[in-house]
Amino acid sequence: IAFAQSFKLIPLGVSGGVDESNLSAYLVSEPDSDNYLCLDAGTLYSGIKNYFHKNQIEGNPSDFLKNNIKAYFISHPHFDHSSGLIINSPEDSKKNIYAADFVMEAFKKHIFSWDTWANFANEGDEPRIGKYQYRYLAENEWTSVENTNFQIQMSYLSHTGKNKSSAALIRNSQEHYFLYLGDTGADEIEKTNQLEDLWKKIAPLVKNKQLKGIAIECSYANEQPDSKLYGHLKPSLLMKELEKLERYTGLQALKEVKIIITHIKPKEGVLNTIEQELLPLRKKGIKIVVAEQGKVIKI
Repeated sequence: IAFAQSFKLIPLGVSGGVDESNLSAYLVSEPDSDNYLCLDAGTLYSGIKNYFHKNQIEGNPSDFLKNNIKAYFISHPHFDHSSGLIINSPEDSKKNIYAADFVMEAFKKHIFSWDTWANFANEGDEPRIGKYQYRYLAENEWTSVENTNFQIQMSYLSHTGKNKSSAALIRNSQEHYFLYLGDTGADEIEKTNQLEDLWKKIAPLVKNKQLKGIAIECSYANEQPDSKLYGHLKPSLLMKELEKLERYTGLQALKEVKIIITHIKPKEGVLNTIEQELLPLRKKGIKIVVAEQGKVIKI
């Protein structure tokens, strides 16, 4: 049973910018379910279209968006993580948005505000269309995700100081876990210990073989100066962070966890460079998977 699949992850968009048809959005479900929680929503419709095409699935992306995506978790309100939700909101069905307080505040003030877009939510400027219900996540508290078998727990992350971000720890009906991180800088650069706190929290789950996967960003190659990371990771810093986690879990336990690399900023040759720079992790036996748009990841 140890090798049984616990989660299905469909990357609708994986990139950290420029190409609006390939921005951060990941559908997660239990393996035998087509009820998805959408983790960030930079790209939706064109991501579903791409997924259908790549996997030779017959279907209507609009219907899938309405019927199969049951809820959203938004890690932070930056457009490369939220624009798909905004653009598709007129055609979407009624559902919940799960997020930290700072995300909701940004949506109320700057997005669903009638200045930039109609207010499709149940709070904020009137008139309120009420299609989306804001569900506030408190740090370290479990919340059930309606219309799925998932529970979700939020942790704050640091993304250039006041530009906060967040992570979602997802628990399925089998008590298996998957961790999704929004954009995050390294503790040493951000001068925080938010990642360290997160590693401490998930370490027991790794040791118990209950944590099956971690999706974490690696936006730049190592050549990017620390002063120009803007709250992101590069391979040298990601490896340091995973070494911290390893100190709490031991290497053997960490080898059981799939590490899924997200949010690579598009630049000529950067994918190959990052793959090369992450080779030391593979050599240690850590399972590294670089997320690819439309390619299902079994966790």
